[in-house]
Formats: sequence, C-alpha cells, structure tokens
Amino acid sequence: MNTSPVAVVCYAYYARHLPQLAHTVSRFLHGLHGLHGLPGVEAGDEGAAGVAGVQPPVVVVRAPQLPSAALQIGGPGGTRVQTVELAYDGSGWEFGAYQRGLDWLAEHGFHGTVAVFNDTAGVHYPLRRSELVAMRRFAQQALADEVALMGGVQSQAGFTMHDLPVASWVRSNAFVMTAAARAALHNRIYFADEFNAPKVTAQGLQLPSHLSPALGRYIQQWLTSAGPEGWRWHAGWAEPPAEVLRGKAGSILLEKLLAARVLAAGGTLLPSQAPQPGRLQQLADRAFYWSRRVARWRAPPRAAEASAEPGRA
Repeated sequence: MNTSPVAVVCYAYYARHLPQLAHTVSRFLHGLHGLHGLPGVEAGDEGAAGVAGVQPPVVVVRAPQLPSAALQIGGPGGTRVQTVELAYDGSGWEFGAYQRGLDWLAEHGFHGTVAVFNDTAGVHYPLRRSELVAMRRFAQQALADEVALMGGVQSQAGFTMHDLPVASWVRSNAFVMTAAARAALHNRIYFADEFNAPKVTAQGLQLPSHLSPALGRYIQQWLTSAGPEGWRWHAGWAEPPAEVLRGKAGSILLEKLLAARVLAAGGTLLPSQAPQPGRLQQLADRAFYWSRRVARWRAPPRAAEASAEPGRA
C-alpha cells in the first residue's frame, strides 16, 4: 500500500490553551508510526531546536504575543517530540498560520500528509478520543494519491461560493489534509483577498457577493447570535470589536473555500466523528457543554472596547 509520511502543523495563540494544544497533539501522535524527519535542516535554521540534519515533523506556529510556545508534546512510545517553532504576525489568523507551517514544510522537502490543529481544538467543542484515533489512522493509511480532508464534518444543503458548491465542510480547528490534497491545491489554503473580503460598516457585517444568499445568512446568524448556538457566546464576546468580527468572518470563508476546492478537485471530506455516538459519549458531550455554560456564566462577556490581539478573537 503506497501511503504518505505524516507531519503536524499547529497554531499557538492563547497562552492559557497551550496545555490543551500539547495534550491534543500528544494524543494524536500516540501510536502513530512513520514520523518522518526533515533532511537537510541545519542547526541555526529558524526553529531548528538545536538538532542538525533531521527535524521532527511537528511545526508550531506561534502568535506574536507568545515569545515561545514551549509545548511539551509526547510522541510514539512515550518519547518527547521536539518542535519547530515559527514566529507569525497573526495577520491572517489561523489560516495564515497554517499556511506558514505548510510553506515551511514544503521549503524543507516535506510534501506528505499533514494534521492541522489550533489551540481551541477541544475547547469550544468536545474533541473525542475516537475522533483523534480516526484522524490518526486515516493519516497513516491514506493512499498517496487520495485527495481528502478528514475532521469534524458539517453539512448544509444549498450553499455556494465562487459558484462552487459547499454542501459540506470540515471544522478548521482540527483536520487531516492528505499529501494528494496538498498537491491538488498547490499547498495553498490561505488567500488574503478572501480573508479580507468581509467588511464591518455602520450597517454591520458585510459579506462578499460571491456567497450564495443562504450561505451569507448562515454566517451572519452564526456570528451575530448571542446564545449558545452562536460564535459570540463561545468566544465570550458581548459585542466583538469590528476587526475581530471581520477576521472571524474571513476565517469562516477560508474554511468553506478549503472544502469547496477539495471537492472541486475530485476529493472527499471524511468525518472523524461517529454518526451515532454511544450513550456514554452522549453523556460526556452533555457534561462538556454544561461545563462550558457554567464557565460562560461565571466569566463576564468581553466588551467591544477590550483589546484584541492580532491573530484571532
């Protein structure tokens, strides 16, 4: 079976989420075979971590307010994984960070499958052990010519952008992108024009005209709803600053565009989640969401005047 080696790219933004990010990546790597070093990287290269000749395939892109992510990541067999750390100005939020990591891997000769995580994976929504196991198995077993994404798949009929159907997409905080998908998309998942297309005016959030009306309404509702069914509640904003709202809208567009481009290239979107979780998993998910509700109740929402660092809300 002709498969591809696996690397990891992750985005570290919040200092308080670093332990969660390290835990998530460690759980993904546990039991993963065939971690592939990067030949030809000399000590002194950015993020070289002091090992000449070979680098482990975990690239941590850190936001500007983090001097060092210092992630303690465990690898297969309990080994400690050294990480390549890349500084990032935050201008393109998580997709810009992911692109920074993908570019670095390509520049250093790695064109295999990549698992992508940001530090909110498992924070706003439960990230089940079974999902990480499914992602790990898929990353190891995906055929070298298989164009696919795997992650938390969501679906909604009738959505289009740029005249491409977007009936389904993969949540962008944790997903696997095959080597063939990277090649089919020319290793590009960040487009500044798309990210910067939303605008916030006195009339509110203005989305670009290349979205179908149904998709535009869906994004508007998700971003402006104040209850648990909306982003503001999960992010803790009473009224987000205009730049935060615009940036979040841009990230959502890139999430949908990634799925649309994979599908247009003849690829597939594979769900990491089981279609019918068991009773114990349902109880665990319910407990997770109740803990989120309690946390939101105890923490007052952030005001629009609160400072927003570049890189994410």
